[in-house]
Parts: sequence; structure tokens; C-alpha cells
Amino acid sequence: MPVSLPQALLIGLLYFAANTSFLGGLGYFTTWRPLVNGLLVGIVLGDPERGLMTGALINILYLGYMSVGGTLGTGDAALAGILGSTVAITAAVPDSAQAAGLGVLVGVLLGNLGFALLSLRMSLDNRIVRRIEQCADRGNSRAVVWWNIVPAQALLLAITLPAAGILAYVVPPLLNAILVMAPSFLLRGLGLAGSSLAAALGIALAMKFVFTGRGVPAFLVGFALYTLTQADFGILMPAALILLAARELAAARIRPKEIYGRSSWLAFILWQFFSHSSYSFERLQGSGLAAALAPAIGRLYPDVQERAQALQRHLAFFNVEPNWGSVLTGTMLKLEKEHAMGRTSAESIIETRQVLMGAISGFGDSVSQGALLPLVLSTALPVVMQPHGLVPPAAGVLIYLALICPLMLAISSGAFFAGYRKGRDAVVAILSSPMLKRWIAVAETAGAFMLGVLAATRTVTGLTISTGNSPASLLLNAAGQLTIVMLCYLLVKPLNIKPSYILIGAVVISLVAAAMGLV
Repeated sequence: MPVSLPQALLIGLLYFAANTSFLGGLGYFTTWRPLVNGLLVGIVLGDPERGLMTGALINILYLGYMSVGGTLGTGDAALAGILGSTVAITAAVPDSAQAAGLGVLVGVLLGNLGFALLSLRMSLDNRIVRRIEQCADRGNSRAVVWWNIVPAQALLLAITLPAAGILAYVVPPLLNAILVMAPSFLLRGLGLAGSSLAAALGIALAMKFVFTGRGVPAFLVGFALYTLTQADFGILMPAALILLAARELAAARIRPKEIYGRSSWLAFILWQFFSHSSYSFERLQGSGLAAALAPAIGRLYPDVQERAQALQRHLAFFNVEPNWGSVLTGTMLKLEKEHAMGRTSAESIIETRQVLMGAISGFGDSVSQGALLPLVLSTALPVVMQPHGLVPPAAGVLIYLALICPLMLAISSGAFFAGYRKGRDAVVAILSSPMLKRWIAVAETAGAFMLGVLAATRTVTGLTISTGNSPASLLLNAAGQLTIVMLCYLLVKPLNIKPSYILIGAVVISLVAAAMGLV
């Protein structure tokens, strides 16, 4: 089934939505994830089921991805999910498992183009930052906000929409022309590597972050419980833990009797939406921070020269995990207000940002991407992957969205207003909070448990060893699944082999096994 021009346009818009700032800082946790965009591609192309399954498989491979460095080299999970799902739906392959496996491999391969697109965007954003600097030099706070939003997002649209749209339109017919001539064993081998071994590798990558403390026994317990009960743990225990954590975070943030001024709310909204809007190589989030504080600075400093100096000091290099890091944005707003009243110096503001930026960024990345995100994803993925679950597979996407969106908004708003109330003390409190440390440990343990459940889900590895005896067959398959996952983990962690090399090895092994008639 070819992709029509209107469908290619919608797929291009979906890639823009995966990267845009207009989703309130939640795009990275929603449309950027293959679990979500795979379903959306399926809706566009008329096959939501195959799109969802392919997106889920690709998302397993990116479970251990961290944007601070990543574990799949220069891969872009959003582009991999969108194009991989497109390939799986349009491929001239009757077997859905083989089509999904092919989509996984092609998606990951094309996902590497995402780094080139990001580099292009950040290079061109340098020019937008120049304009922002000129506006800051003139003390024009409104123009700083405008350049950070409108031209920056227009540039992003001009880069992402054509790139993804053209690839979605061109790749499927080229691939199908090759598949027509391909021997049957090639499709079987690629299907096995993409739908089975790649998933095991993704779980192994995520295990690097949760295999601490109680992580190993929790993983084994989750694996054993699912193997023996086939229960939908993905909609039970982890969801309750996350909701409890969100409740405690909400209790610590905004109380009804506390009234914040318009400038603080506007600063939070501008940061939440547009912290990465003009993300550039030279300043990273510096322009986003200056734009978030610009309206408040415009009211605090009637004198144009003082206003310009305030905008310029926040245009310096700045980079934090945007949700936990919003505590530093709130702190900057508080310090600017104190500076306007003569209570603190400009040097103190600059020093505070420089000293605390690295600490809160490292903490935020490790918690959000290393603990919370794997937990919520591994909570939703078993629901999608289970062939006989209590709820339809698409409910896994709704479960994921219902958990991750309120949780990240609670963290971001709570952190920002804590910084606005307490200043530097709020950053120190977050980094040393016993309550947060307990919940992080709980999230890591629960995440390890759910990874065990995911590893045990039969469709993850696709093993179908049969002995004629149901209990024996079940245990034999479980042992095979666990062996494959642990082997991948040993290659990834102790031996420190690059995941891309492991994936290539999995493809080679699968092709050899298919050529020999073993699969």
C-alpha cells in the first residue's frame, strides 16, 4: 500500500509534533515516543493495530535511551518510530510479525538521520539566537519572547515536515521493490531480529539503569510472576506507585492559599512550553531561559540599560533537564526580583546559575529518563504486547499518557514554584530530599519489576518452542527468553559492546538461522 501525498504530509506534521514546543514540554514524553507515534501513524495509514505493535517494539529498543548521551548512538526515537511504523504498514509482507520486525530495523536505521536534522536545526537556531541577542541589547523583552517562539518554531516546521514527509513517501515503494526480489529466508531472518532479538536488546539497555539495589530480584520476581500467572501487572501495582508519588509531589508544590503574581505564572508557562524552542549549539537553553524571564524583567527594570543587562546575563550558556531544572528558572526569577530591590548582586545571580546548573541537570536526567520514564513505559508496554490481556492493546497508550503527563507537569510546576519561593534553598532541598530518594528507589525497583514482566511477555522474544507438554513448553520458553535478555545485558554492561554492533550481530545470526531453516 503506497503512502499518498496527504498521508505523507500528515506524517511530516507528526514528526514536527514530536519535536515542537507547542505541546507544553510534553512532546518529548508523548509524540516523541514510538509507542505513541506508532499508533498515530497507524491511524493515518489505516492500520492502527500494526502501527501500534511496531511502535511498541521500537520503543522497547529505546527504553534505555537517554538524551544526555543516548545508548543507540545518534538515533532519533521519534523518527525511528514514525518511519518504522510506516514501513511496517506499507511493506508488501503478508506476515504481520515479519512486517513489524522489518519496520523495527528500517526505523532504527533511518532514525540515525534524526541527528543530522537536529544538528541542522541547532546550527540554524544560532542565527535566531543572534536576533535574540540584538533584541536583548536594546532591552526589548517582547521581541526576545517573539523570536524564541515564532521564528524558531517556523524553522523547526520547515526542517521536520519535509524530511519526514519525503522519507515516508519515498522509502516504502523503494523497499517494496527490493522485497519482491528477496528470498523468503531473508524476511524470516529480518523479522526474527527486528521483532524478537531487538526487543531483548532494548530491555537489556534499560536494565543498566534499574539494576541497582533491589533491581535484580525485582526483575526476576516480575519475570517469574508473569510467566506463571500471565497477569496484567501493567495496570496494577506500578500505576498505584506513580499516582502516590504524584500525590506527594503535588502536596509539596502549590497550596491554595499561596498566590503568585502574573509574572511568575507567565515565566513558568514560557519555560514549560518553550525552553527548547530556539535550542542552539552556542547557548542550548540560554535563549529559552531569557525568553521565559523576559516579561518579568521588562516590568522589574524600567530603565532600558538595566533591562538589557538582565536579559544578557540569562542569555549565557544554560542547559538543564527542563522539568526538575525548572527549579532553577524559578530561582532566577526570585533572584532577579531581589536584585531589582537591591538585595542581591548580578554576580550572585550568575554564580548561582553556573554552580547549580550541572547538579540539577544530572539529577533530573537520571531521575526522569533513568527511573520514571522506564517505569511508566514498561508499565504500558506489556498491555500493548500481551495477546490475551484484560484490556485492548491501545489502552496501553492511554495508560502511559495518563501516567506520564500529570507526573511530569507536577514535577515541573512543583519545582518551579519551590525555586520561586525558596530560591537556592529549593535546589539544595531537592538534591538532598530523603522523600525523593525513597521514591526514586521505589521507582527503580518497580521499573525493574515491570522490565521482568516485559521480558517474560511471550510476544517480546517470539520464542515458540513446543514439547507437547504445556507446562514444560512454558518453562522452556521462559528459560529461553531469560537467557537471551541476560546475554544481551552481559554484552551491553560488563563487556561494554556498542548496542549498534549487538543489533548487527543479531541480524546476522537471525539470517543464518533462517537460511538454515531453523526459523
